[in-house]
Amino acid sequence: MNLIENQSLIRLATMKDASLLCNWWNDGQVMAHAGFPKGLGLTLSQVENQLEINPLKKLHLFILEFEGSPIGEMNVRDEGDGIASIGIKICEEAFQSKGLGQVYLKLFLRWLFEEKSFRKIVLDTSLKNIRAQKAYEKVGFEKVGVRHQVWLAPSGEWFDVVDYELTKQNWKRAMEMKDNGLEIRLATVEDIPGIIRVCSEGVRHTEGSQNLGTPEMIEASILEYYHEERLEKEVQEISNHWNGYYVAVLDGKVVGAGGGGLHDATTSELYVLYLDTTLKRQGIGTHLLNAITADQKKRGATTQWVSVAKGNQMGIPFYEAKGFEFQEEEEEQGWVNLRYKRAI
Repeated sequence: MNLIENQSLIRLATMKDASLLCNWWNDGQVMAHAGFPKGLGLTLSQVENQLEINPLKKLHLFILEFEGSPIGEMNVRDEGDGIASIGIKICEEAFQSKGLGQVYLKLFLRWLFEEKSFRKIVLDTSLKNIRAQKAYEKVGFEKVGVRHQVWLAPSGEWFDVVDYELTKQNWKRAMEMKDNGLEIRLATVEDIPGIIRVCSEGVRHTEGSQNLGTPEMIEASILEYYHEERLEKEVQEISNHWNGYYVAVLDGKVVGAGGGGLHDATTSELYVLYLDTTLKRQGIGTHLLNAITADQKKRGATTQWVSVAKGNQMGIPFYEAKGFEFQEEEEEQGWVNLRYKRAI
């Protein structure tokens, strides 16, 4: 089995790779992120045992090559019930932080979903391994939880683990959007300037053009919510109360942003949703809302609320078309808002 895209190749590991894998797994620099700063301390025969052909074996190892040279490894384990768990390491330092991990992940996911017919792929990584988390989220994996003090490494350090999953349905949806150049994903710190731009312009366009607030109120709202210091926290500190920002990215540019959180075990809120003012009525807002809602449903929400400024004829028809129903009117800091909710 060979999976190829341009200069990147994924192939099944063989006995000939035992020495290479042994060197990587015993290299403290390669394995430090997993809590093994001195490597795993495996013998060659132990590695060879893992490579033995066994039709009942559920764990399979793969070698990653770039331009004909091995640079890392992947593995997949059949967990049963249509679920597979995977792992990936770019072991050669010269090829790290170059985006190759995403290339191999996309290639591997296509094979697992389309040819092996798995319905869900799961993986985990150290809470401290931010580079890996960004790579997983960029190819569509969704964070489903954090487990604390999962295991004690030989280094004496307790490791917290982030769990991710990607369903075949969500992967297909992501592929369809990417065919159109659109990507919906959790935001990273690199997206902060784009979030500030889209939300600030969105507030001015939505509230300002419809005279929903005074210019002073509008600019005060932008200054309060859309500045770098606040957004650095909101992008990185994700919880049930605040589920993080989701962004819509088109050809590398942030063209939409939104986010929400849970009030309690079953009640969620959409706090913010803005789009590039030149790209409305193209389905981008729907894709963002769907991603935020899917996250909240996974967290246990069955009801979703949103506040819309009274008179906002850009927002009200959108939310009513999505099944939100008017509940009440409220006033806060000079703004008159309409409260809507829907079952999710």
